[in-house]
Amino acid sequence: PEIDSVFAANDFVVGNLECPATSIVSPINKRFIFRGEPDWLQTLYEHGITHLNLANNHSMDQGRRGLADTESQIRKHGMIPLGYGTTIAESIEPQLLAETPRKVYLITSLRVPSENWEYLDSVPCVSESSIATIESQIDSLKCLDSKCFVIVMLHWGVEHVEVPSHYQVRDAHRLVAAGADCIVGHHPHCLQTVENYNGVPIYYSIGNFIFDQ
Repeated sequence: PEIDSVFAANDFVVGNLECPATSIVSPINKRFIFRGEPDWLQTLYEHGITHLNLANNHSMDQGRRGLADTESQIRKHGMIPLGYGTTIAESIEPQLLAETPRKVYLITSLRVPSENWEYLDSVPCVSESSIATIESQIDSLKCLDSKCFVIVMLHWGVEHVEVPSHYQVRDAHRLVAAGADCIVGHHPHCLQTVENYNGVPIYYSIGNFIFDQ
């Protein structure tokens, strides 16, 4: 059944869901394979999570069926999936998070290599947008509404390393130059540097919230 939102229109909390949440067991061939029970999503909803990002390197651990079912389960439990689509174009579409007092958009992308997973169009996939594509999307949003706020969420970096790599810094600065208003990263599983670059906060890695490995 559909679950009515208990939050005000402009309240949103975005989490990165680092596993498929599905009862489908169809693991792909890789070293670390994750899966969560779909019923666990109810707890995330009850604690205020409104959006769940799937653009990471574990969302596809149970194959395309498991990925598609995860998207369905997130919606079933009253939340909105991000970075997912049945086509590449759908997966990379910016998400409107709020409309007042100004529009807030989120763009998300997997920026580390996935294992034994092909980035194919017209099948369930997660966003693997290039930095150039994200730059173009930011430019388009700002041309439509110069006052809109654009958050970029990237799954990137090197695991268990507490400083961002050269490419993270380079790409973050490119995105700020393109008009990004905030950049939030994850994947290293530890906190990395927070930088204020030309007035824009860059959280290179926010570490883990719940990670029961």
